[in-house]
Amino acid sequence: VIGDSGSTFTCPKNDTTAGASVTFTLPAVAANEGSVFTFVNTGADGTNQVVVTGAAGEYITYKGVVNQITLTNTLATSKVGDFVKIGGQLAGATWTVLDIQGVWA
Repeated sequence: VIGDSGSTFTCPKNDTTAGASVTFTLPAVAANEGSVFTFVNTGADGTNQVVVTGAAGEYITYKGVVNQITLTNTLATSKVGDFVKIGGQLAGATWTVLDIQGVWA
């Protein structure tokens, strides 16, 4: 929600999520224009998969692809410190990647 704008979310979130896949679902962009969220992989190299997805029917714009439903930092390519910063920049149903480090698809 817009109240969480500017927050940084990490994976693993705690010791029990190490080696797991964690999915973060963005809130509806229409109600959160201007919001910015950052997701960081804090696990050791190759131990965590981070998935960021839009709310139902919403997309993330990355590398010019507008209709991307999820953005994934895969287990095989993940490195500690990989991150993505996503903002609600466009009216409607699209989030935009503002900054990124690591291999995301």
